This record gives sequence, structure tokens and C-alpha cells, in this order.
Amino acid sequence: MFNLLPDSEKKKVYETYATRRLRLVLSFLLVGSIVAIFLIIPSILVSRTKEAEAQEQVHTLRSSLSLADADEVGKNISRAREAVDILKVDLTSPAVHALFLSIISEKGSDIKITGLLYTTSADKQKNAISITGIARTRDALLDFAKRLEAVESFSKVTLPISNFTKNKDINFSMGLSGNF
Repeated sequence: MFNLLPDSEKKKVYETYATRRLRLVLSFLLVGSIVAIFLIIPSILVSRTKEAEAQEQVHTLRSSLSLADADEVGKNISRAREAVDILKVDLTSPAVHALFLSIISEKGSDIKITGLLYTTSADKQKNAISITGIARTRDALLDFAKRLEAVESFSKVTLPISNFTKNKDINFSMGLSGNF
């Protein structure tokens, strides 16, 4: 098909088309912005209302705090301090993990330790470690107990006779005590 329009007219048509297209895009942007503003206004109003309610609740809670509540808070703090004092470790005694490492280093390949439990008394004079595990043979279990007796940190090794009822794959429980 032949284009019978002269170049100057073609240029005017393209400019008119580009102008209309630009107007259309700008119109959509303007309408979209106006719609977005109208849609966000309720959210802003709701958030301001909730903020005001929260501030009012904070003010109410602060004003309702009485001296009795302050005394209760003081009691809770002292109970928490007592709990923290229980957890304090005496730095002059060897660390618990060092004791556990000495136990593990003495176990040998025929012993599998499944549990270690450290307990201490209130006066810190009688501390104990309980060991649970599985031994392949009676001899391995007896040898493990003798090696633990040789460790100077442990004053007493308790191995119940009931641990020797089986020949193989023995589930055992052993107690260690000492001044650690």
C-alpha cells in the first residue's frame, strides 16, 4: 500500500500520536496516584487510632502501679538473685567439663558413654557424677572402673554388682564422688 501523505504531514501525525500516548500515560498515573491516596487514608487513620489506644493503655498501666506491686517486683528480683546464686560456680574447684574430659579420656574403645550427670550438694562437700553407658564386655567395664579409681579427682567409684549380670553389651550405671 502506498503512503500518499507528505513527510511533513507524517511528522505531524506521529507527534500527535506521541502526545496523545503521553497524555494517556500521565492520566493513568494521575488517576492511579489519586486512587492509591484514597486507599491508604483509612490505613493511616486506623494506625493512628491504635497508636493512641496503646499510649492510653500504657498510661493507665503506669498509673495503676502501686507500692504493693513495687514490693512484689522486689520480691521477684530477690528470688531471681537467689536462683542465680545457686548457679554460680566455685572457681577454685576444677571445671566440670575438665572432669568430664578426664572420664571420657579413660573410657577406652569398648565403652560407650550415653550420659553424664553432675550433681552438687548445698554445702558443696559431696559432689557426684553419674555415668550411664554400654560396655561390650565385663572386663572392659571393670577396667574402666579401675582406671577411674586411679584418677585423683575421684575419691570413690561406685559400680553396682547388677551391672555384671550380662556378658556382652552391658548397660551400666556408675557413680563417682569426690571433693571437686
